[in-house]
Amino acid sequence: MKINLRPILLLIGLFSCLLSGSVRADLLGVAPGYPRVGFISQSPTAVSYDPGSHILTVNADPIDIVDSPLDGGVLIVSNRSVQIVLNNSGGMVSGTGGFTLTGEFTRTEGGMPVTYSGVLLTGDVTAFGYLDSAFVDQYDFRVNLTGGQIVSLFNCGSSLAIELTSEASTFQGNFEQEFHGTAKGSLGPEDLTPPTITCPPTFQIVTTPATGPSGEAGFIITYPDPLVTDTCDPQPSIFCDVPSGTFLPLLPGETVTVTCYGIDAAGNYDFCSFTATMAPPGGGPIYFPDGDCGLTTLNNDLGNCSATYTFALPIATNSSGQTFVATATAVDETGVPIPLIDLGNGTVRGIFPRTTTGSNVVTFVATDGNGNSVIRQCPVLVKDVEAPTLLCLNQTGTFKPILTNALSCISGEFGGSKITGDKAIWFSSVLNTPSGSGTFTVRFYDQTINLDDDDTNIVINVPEAMVTFSNGVQIATTTFVNGKWVTVARRNGND
Repeated sequence: MKINLRPILLLIGLFSCLLSGSVRADLLGVAPGYPRVGFISQSPTAVSYDPGSHILTVNADPIDIVDSPLDGGVLIVSNRSVQIVLNNSGGMVSGTGGFTLTGEFTRTEGGMPVTYSGVLLTGDVTAFGYLDSAFVDQYDFRVNLTGGQIVSLFNCGSSLAIELTSEASTFQGNFEQEFHGTAKGSLGPEDLTPPTITCPPTFQIVTTPATGPSGEAGFIITYPDPLVTDTCDPQPSIFCDVPSGTFLPLLPGETVTVTCYGIDAAGNYDFCSFTATMAPPGGGPIYFPDGDCGLTTLNNDLGNCSATYTFALPIATNSSGQTFVATATAVDETGVPIPLIDLGNGTVRGIFPRTTTGSNVVTFVATDGNGNSVIRQCPVLVKDVEAPTLLCLNQTGTFKPILTNALSCISGEFGGSKITGDKAIWFSSVLNTPSGSGTFTVRFYDQTINLDDDDTNIVINVPEAMVTFSNGVQIATTTFVNGKWVTVARRNGND
């Protein structure tokens, strides 16, 4: 990242806080993070204190700004000013509104130059510390940021930290007499939050029989790096007291505990531990500790003759406590493979078709890399639980139903998916009677329908269906003759 800076002015003022609560006669121990601004002044009065006005003033020039430990930074060649004003009158120090950073600089963000200008940072000074060390004195400050153009660039830390070293200093450890000296230091966000670290799972830890450098028997332990994340440091350091690849002079069945640390650039750290068992010769048999799987029954997805099935891969183990994640394959009731998608984190998903004569089968296989394996097969049934839908074409005198049911699972001469034989069929038609035209509704009840499917034609056997008005009066009968539905009306409602 390229950063170009124009004049920057940093003002830090301290005015009315209790000395005992905000000023310490030793250092606070702050640790500026990134982005970090360095500053320096070789003037013998860069740090100066006037006992008459009780004002401590620091004036220095920023020299660069860096974004990470690997960033070379950008030199700041224009005049800069870092000013710290401390009012020590009556043992009081002010922190409210005591910090302001103003100026202008340009940095590259997303491949484009972005310029920040004006008031860059504002904040309240919350603490101040100092340490008298003969001719080299030290000061530090902690600031609670409240705003500014670039406050978002400093939001990963808990506060803003400032470190300052004054050489050739005449400070004697008190504020009763004048003192002065040079100034050098840095400022940046202070990260007080440790990273998080997660050790690898047991099944990723491998112990392999090996011989040590002196001929002794043992094992080499290997494992992936722990997962470490941090709010400020994008690349925290990882340290394990037993590094991966270490030879251990242990016997089969013996264990070792490994502790790993995640350390960020500010020195914050967290740790995790895991225990590894040395595998017996050949690894020993492996098994699924949760036993066999039972029958899984799924309902079809809305509008489909299949069900989406998401499931976890089982984990096998051995007598040493090692674990091994199984792989999975699946077939339908006819033996056709069912594609499976690995969703990560040990989860798999597939589209399982409706079953009629058998079951879908998921096969899990786990191996330990030493020739030992275990297999588990799990049946998966998919039920069609949705009623069919049917659209029919109205005709005069005779009609033939046009089946358009995407929810059922029988193929026939009309193409697509068709209704099943245990469902009722409703459709509409137009009836011509001696007295005129009218519309009516026909229903074929479950017990009168017989559907046969031979993959080429669908045969519907309905001996007779009654045509009724909504009041239940029968006015006609309908039969299936010569491949067509024929409706015969009753004259004047009589036979």
